[in-house]
Amino acid sequence: MVKKYTVMFALENVDLVIKNIHFVRKQNVDHAFAITGNEMTDNFVSRMFIGWENYTFTTFEEVKDPNGIALDIGAWIATTAIWLSKNFSNVICVEADNESLKYLKVNLKLSNCNNTVICDAPISKDCSNLVFGPRNSGGWNVLNNSTSHLKNASDSEHDYTKRCVTFKQIIHDYVVGTGKKLSFVKCDIEGGEDCILDDILHYCLKNNTNAYISFHLNWWKPGNPSLEDLSKYYYEYFDCYECGKLIVDPVNHVKKDPFCSILFKPKNNGLINVKKINKSVLITSYKDLDELTRIVDEIKKFTHDIIIASDEKLEDKFPYFILKSSDKKNQFVQNLTNTGSLLLDSGKITELLGNLDSLSTLFKDDVVVDF
Repeated sequence: MVKKYTVMFALENVDLVIKNIHFVRKQNVDHAFAITGNEMTDNFVSRMFIGWENYTFTTFEEVKDPNGIALDIGAWIATTAIWLSKNFSNVICVEADNESLKYLKVNLKLSNCNNTVICDAPISKDCSNLVFGPRNSGGWNVLNNSTSHLKNASDSEHDYTKRCVTFKQIIHDYVVGTGKKLSFVKCDIEGGEDCILDDILHYCLKNNTNAYISFHLNWWKPGNPSLEDLSKYYYEYFDCYECGKLIVDPVNHVKKDPFCSILFKPKNNGLINVKKINKSVLITSYKDLDELTRIVDEIKKFTHDIIIASDEKLEDKFPYFILKSSDKKNQFVQNLTNTGSLLLDSGKITELLGNLDSLSTLFKDDVVVDF
């Protein structure tokens, strides 16, 4: 006989009928999952979850930090977020699948995870409006199947368009101003990691943060940093592990196992002076919209990591993080300065537009910028 549960809470934008609740203890944490009549989800949480990715939770044990923040990129239905919430001070859950979001919210509530926040936008290299939806292959053309992802074009009736967020925007919105350290990043987004690994690994090195990256190499898109690019800039500064075993050559390891997961642990306690593949640029002021448009058009030839500080409504004009005035703006800008971002004000922009050759020199690896 199936028990009928009356759920004694209301959640915004959640339309789920909970028929039962499945309780499971995994890696010393009690999890509660909604049983809703969805055959795929119900089967996973009631039968498969107990044995699912045990090595992932063993890795979590190595990096847990009751005083730190965990960032769960690709939180799905809370399969990892529940454990993280019991072993970190706070958890930021990033999930863009509209169906998964319903389960994520309910399962976090059922599991008494009161220290979590949810970002419901896809994460990408900039803030473009992109297509998001299920992977239309192998009979998986439905949402909430754990393989939803960003696409170049729509190929499913379930697709929709969302404005993306960047890694830096998440740091600004959910970390800066908390007085707490982001001590762990978990990323599992079905190939979407290809365009944000530069940002994640650079941040981790500068802030002595551990990262657990699930690779999906066969799904990487052209035009983003390659394994070799990432290795040139980053890998030598991390100790890399899979299932507790040290990985000496991460590039060949991923090529041999394109869907592996690797723990990156910084070696140098945030003291290394490492450069980004895509140099970060913050435009702090500008003369007018025309000047801003002109300089952005030039800068994007060299990098996509652009932030614009402005209280104007620019989101419809530029696919970048628009940094608004707030109590934490100065702290965020200081963090960017300390980690090597280029800061361009109106005067510098006018100067650069008058000599575009000087602009290109700012993005050379061997140039140290101080202004």
